[in-house]
Amino acid sequence: MLKKVSIENFKSIDKITINLKQYNLLCGENASGKTSFIHAILATFQSNEDSKSFDGRMIKIGGLAELKNRQLSGDVTISIEDDRGNSRKVILKRNEDIIQDSKDLLVIEANEQRLELGFEKDLFYLSSVRNGVMEIYSKGDCSFGVDGSSSIGYLFEHQDDAMNASYMKAFKEKYSESVCADNPKFSEHVRFWLNKITGEEVNIDSVPYTNQYVLTFGHDKNIRPINTGSGYSFILPIIITCLGAIKISNNPTIIIENPEIYLHPIAQINLVDFLEFISQYAQFIIETHSEYILKRSMEIVDGNDMRQILVFRQDKGMTRNDILDNTNFKISPIAYPEVLYRAFNICSIELHIILFSKLQEKSGATNLVTFDKWILENYPHVPQKSREYNGKSTNTLPIYIRNTVHHPDGKDSTTGKPYIYTQEELIQSVKFMLDVL
Repeated sequence: MLKKVSIENFKSIDKITINLKQYNLLCGENASGKTSFIHAILATFQSNEDSKSFDGRMIKIGGLAELKNRQLSGDVTISIEDDRGNSRKVILKRNEDIIQDSKDLLVIEANEQRLELGFEKDLFYLSSVRNGVMEIYSKGDCSFGVDGSSSIGYLFEHQDDAMNASYMKAFKEKYSESVCADNPKFSEHVRFWLNKITGEEVNIDSVPYTNQYVLTFGHDKNIRPINTGSGYSFILPIIITCLGAIKISNNPTIIIENPEIYLHPIAQINLVDFLEFISQYAQFIIETHSEYILKRSMEIVDGNDMRQILVFRQDKGMTRNDILDNTNFKISPIAYPEVLYRAFNICSIELHIILFSKLQEKSGATNLVTFDKWILENYPHVPQKSREYNGKSTNTLPIYIRNTVHHPDGKDSTTGKPYIYTQEELIQSVKFMLDVL
């Protein structure tokens, strides 16, 4: 299990250290540093003493000119440490020892207990460009492949393997009524989880005299992938890789980018339950843009110190990260609109309504005019905007937006135009209420 990752001068990251847990969900806006964090881990895994860049089998991201933080001086430095005290540190810098040599120099440092790492040995990686709908699948040169291209072949070749005893014990306790409770066969557990997540059945057959395989879906084994939902084809490599990884490795690290691709929201929620179950035997680092995966993950993280949600943000071109937990929230119990705001910066009218109610409750005001005066007296910095309703005026932006939502047909008596608010005003009002609550 990876315990700590420290990164300096890599892409948008100036300097961060993240302590990892068993289940780590990465979320945030585009270009906030989530993928850079994953790339840093992968580059450290695939680096070797002869490398001139971080390019390798898992990722090809280039050399120093592309990867160095352009706002800072210094070398690109990445170090990772596992829970047994083993560590590995790589430094990518310009080779200035040889005149006119513009090549990069990759330096590897380690302590006495060097962290030996292996792709599809200690770490398994499914990228966001993993294979989707295909007519024919071939056996690859990897067990599963970074894009899942070899996972179908792995399923066929290892379909009769037995799942490990600890997995089977937990599975039987949780799913005692399943036909798989007493059946450790690898392929049957792949089928069980696909059905539980999506409600679909999967079948696999080999093409005679070749190393190729054909998938079909449905109870009657007649539906080709092209003729059914794409989500089935994209989720299958995740299930196969996760079950296969814990079968062949002790507490492996599994990195998955955007597991929600093409999945219905209900299937996304079910997928989190699968990942949470597997996280008893594997460490997960998951990058997502799915509000459904985030919300379900919030539920399983609550009160569990082996799970965490990491939010990445851009601050003046630099990556910043926070841990999203109960201490971040102003609304209790945690409200879904605030989760979206904290993780994805989505500002909704639903969040405004909840915050408005909380603030009015705090004021003790029984009507909006009194509430308006209370806000102005206690928070002079409140954003202001005037509106009339039933012959009475209010002057604060939160109340203006509240009345515009509840009474959308109202019009300005002076101009005759309807009252409206902008998204910028909504954000301004929400930020104010979060600040004072």
